[in-house]
Amino acid sequence: MTDAAPARTGPRQAWTIGGILLLVCAGLSVVEPALMFTALFTPVSWARTLAFSAALVVFAVGIRGRGSVVDRRPLGVSALVLLALWPLVDAVVYALVPPTMDSLESYQVWGYVSLLVPLAAAIVAVVLIARAGVVPHPWRWAPLWALGAAIAPQLILQAVAASPGADVQGMAAPMVGLGQLIAVAVPLGLGLCAVLLARSRPTAVQVYPGS
Repeated sequence: MTDAAPARTGPRQAWTIGGILLLVCAGLSVVEPALMFTALFTPVSWARTLAFSAALVVFAVGIRGRGSVVDRRPLGVSALVLLALWPLVDAVVYALVPPTMDSLESYQVWGYVSLLVPLAAAIVAVVLIARAGVVPHPWRWAPLWALGAAIAPQLILQAVAASPGADVQGMAAPMVGLGQLIAVAVPLGLGLCAVLLARSRPTAVQVYPGS
């Protein structure tokens, strides 16, 4: 009986905590644009980033060793933790190396790196979440849907830019608006999904079957 209790409560706790952190991230994403030119913008932006990063770490490693959405597989945990820490790495780089005319080329290279590395980590993470089988079907595919939604504005803008005679400047504003909407919808949807799954599955799949 003492061994069964953690098996039931571990995933529920991890998914509840991770889900609440994502909901906090979504709420902060709603108010962040309105604070763009105020002193509160930076603290709110950092709070949003930290809530999202903390949620990813919780989903990666679980609570008390249980509740990991990637079954604590090293590659999946590494991908989620890298995705969680990357905004902090990016902020440190910009803080240590302020942009100047002499560093524009280096910043362009870093810009590509800062796009490709988290994208690669996200792709690995969502695939391994789907394959791990910890999250029940069909919700194990929710992170993949979220990733597709998150990159959709950039893909649409790139497709428009590649079209002859396309009005890229005219499309920029709608894509920014769509990006802001997705920035709220993605953590909101994933957070609600995690919390509801935690509440509806009191005997969630164990991280280590047979243990």
